[in-house]
Amino acid sequence: MKYLLACLGMLFLCSSGSVYAQRGGNCGRYEDAREQYIVGAFDDAIFMARQCIDNPPELTREAMQYLYPLLVQAYLAQPQRDMARASIRELHTALPDYRPDPIQDPPSYHKLFSEVLADIADPPIPAAPPATDAVLLYFDTRELNIDQEVAVPRIEPQLQRALTLEGFAFTNQPDHADFLVELNAATRAGVERYGRHSAYADLIITVINPRNGLELYKATVQDVQGRNGSDYTDAGLRALSAVAAGFRQEYLGELVDQLRHEAR
Repeated sequence: MKYLLACLGMLFLCSSGSVYAQRGGNCGRYEDAREQYIVGAFDDAIFMARQCIDNPPELTREAMQYLYPLLVQAYLAQPQRDMARASIRELHTALPDYRPDPIQDPPSYHKLFSEVLADIADPPIPAAPPATDAVLLYFDTRELNIDQEVAVPRIEPQLQRALTLEGFAFTNQPDHADFLVELNAATRAGVERYGRHSAYADLIITVINPRNGLELYKATVQDVQGRNGSDYTDAGLRALSAVAAGFRQEYLGELVDQLRHEAR
């Protein structure tokens, strides 16, 4: 499925590249991101597309209309459907009247856009906690990249996916949660050599019992490096992804055990 999505997306990207240039897209990284997508380097395509989006002093509407479909297709090819949906929500916030191009944008993008738009138009607001036996978690997330809040979290989706596989569920209402998970991450610039930049990320995860405010668990991952960034922002995004992977490898089992113990 990953490669089928990539092949379908390739057709869309190849046909849209020249149109993008004609319509005045003003981010030089778009072509680089497009090329990375075509060769299957989806992580690099995502980093480059986000570099344009996260630094938008002159980002035009036309540029957004080509950057976001590329970003969504790259997430779907991973597959990271939650991040693809978050990117569409972000686009809708920036351009509420935007709709996909009926010719240039692929069917998978149209379908997901329609699903997200339906959710936005009629958001589910539960009056009571979801009917589930799973332990409910609420995430309070703060992710900073070189002192700027990231538009779409990098760490929270990775951690939520891992915890979902362990049988946990999530709520967007803290009053319904069994536990509150505070996620604080930040990056700082490293060094630049031969045009390639590095950055370092620190992550703190804290679990709190919402009924009494007691801290039940805390773990810290420090000095995780993001390498080969085109600038410090790019390197910082790489560091955030790396620190998430480091936490999953070193502390996820410990966190799961603690949550299950406290839920008894």
